[in-house]
Amino acid sequence: MKIILIISLSLLCVLQLNAQKDSTHLKRYQAVYIEIGGPSTIASLNYEMGLLQKKRLKLNVRIGLGFTRFKDFSIAFNPDITVPIGLSTMLLLLDRNKGILHIELMGGNTISSYVKADNNYQPHREFDNHGYISAGPSWTFNKGLYTRLAYCLLLEKYKTPLHWGGISIGYKFK
Repeated sequence: MKIILIISLSLLCVLQLNAQKDSTHLKRYQAVYIEIGGPSTIASLNYEMGLLQKKRLKLNVRIGLGFTRFKDFSIAFNPDITVPIGLSTMLLLLDRNKGILHIELMGGNTISSYVKADNNYQPHREFDNHGYISAGPSWTFNKGLYTRLAYCLLLEKYKTPLHWGGISIGYKFK
């Protein structure tokens, strides 16, 4: 029994030491940014959080809230809303005194809520899901200013591909 206990404790110590050598660690930065274009099509306010980092590769999650129109066809206040949700990976290309350059690959789902006319020509709200894939460079200045330029492939209702672009500007908190 003592031998089993000693072997178990030895293995546990070795596994614990090897786990400490792993370069994967949590990187909980947070960013808030405005995006023109992108998966929300017109404009959105977004929140992004870093999840993991392994050497030069990062994994992030994002969520946003966007608007495409504020009034419906009857000129009543009835905004069309988009909510982009996604994951992104960032590969570190350059780390200098003035800032950090990454290349980003992002994908996810955009939930849209919009108003259409029903059979009686009354406003009727509908909901859809759209996929997106986005890629482009991002630059973070040392003071936390964050910018991104991206090509975005939107998949309207996961069927029709639309080619789109996006530009983001915001702030990263460490």
